[in-house]
Amino acid sequence: MQPAGEIFAPTADAKVWPPAPAQPCVKYLGSIASAADLKPARSLWARAVGPEPGQKLVAPIDVAVSPSDQVFVADRDRRVVHCFDLGTRRHMLIGEGTLELPSAVAWGDERLFIADSRMGQVFTWSPERPQLTRFDRADLKSPAGLAYVPERQALCVADLGTRTLVLLDRDGKRIAQFPPDDAPVELGSPMHVAYHPDVGLVVSDTINGRLVRFDPDGTCRGTIGSAGDGTGNLALPKGVAADSEGHVYVVDARFENVQLFDREGRVLMDFGEEGVQPGQFSLPAGICVDGRNRIWVADTYNCRVQVFQFLGAPPASGGASDE
Repeated sequence: MQPAGEIFAPTADAKVWPPAPAQPCVKYLGSIASAADLKPARSLWARAVGPEPGQKLVAPIDVAVSPSDQVFVADRDRRVVHCFDLGTRRHMLIGEGTLELPSAVAWGDERLFIADSRMGQVFTWSPERPQLTRFDRADLKSPAGLAYVPERQALCVADLGTRTLVLLDRDGKRIAQFPPDDAPVELGSPMHVAYHPDVGLVVSDTINGRLVRFDPDGTCRGTIGSAGDGTGNLALPKGVAADSEGHVYVVDARFENVQLFDREGRVLMDFGEEGVQPGQFSLPAGICVDGRNRIWVADTYNCRVQVFQFLGAPPASGGASDE
């Protein structure tokens, strides 16, 4: 058997952003494209044959990480959620034969939530209850994004079909829906959503080229970014996440990068570009930041999840917009 190797082995020449001589803020760690990237102990036969087709990512569009280092990746074209367990070095498929179009994943309340936009449903999974269970008891149209709100023990669903955010309690019952029809800020296409207690709920309003912030009670707290092609502008915002310090990350599938904002919505930096090399993207989608401030990006057309480390933010250089 080949001994297990370090999954993200440190290297002296790891790519960083911004490049020297500036103080680095984000460092590239590695990527996961298949079970082989877990670097498990393998026999000579397994090394020669390589990973099975079902162990490879085909079209990853969202990612979530549990506190026990289980990495969950929604694979649109495989119609499954991959689980890459960094601790046990094992891979498994979740929802095979059940899911039709997995669109989002989120971890909270010691379980995984999975949104299926085609089925209009949200499911739950846990190691103790590995059989998928329908969670929502609401009339969802096209759930596109998920975020867990621990203070309310609630799941926030970005419902593209109704262009609203829906809060579900622990039993999957609807407890809130916003914004209302007469709100000053309307959502054109809520695609992804994230939560941080100091920032609130942040939803990517893709068609309008911006992020919109809400308190969990539905109060709008303004917007971040605006449509355009300059620094701090957004062209096709998708995945959104927040780190432990309340910085907001947004994936832009047209710029092929990730932008970083402070909690007031001022742009700090960006990293990434179009391509296939480390730190380059091809139509990236979902993003999450785990408890170690590692940044996980679903790099859809490169069939992988790229992993970065947040090292510390530079001073703010831009501004937020409010409506």
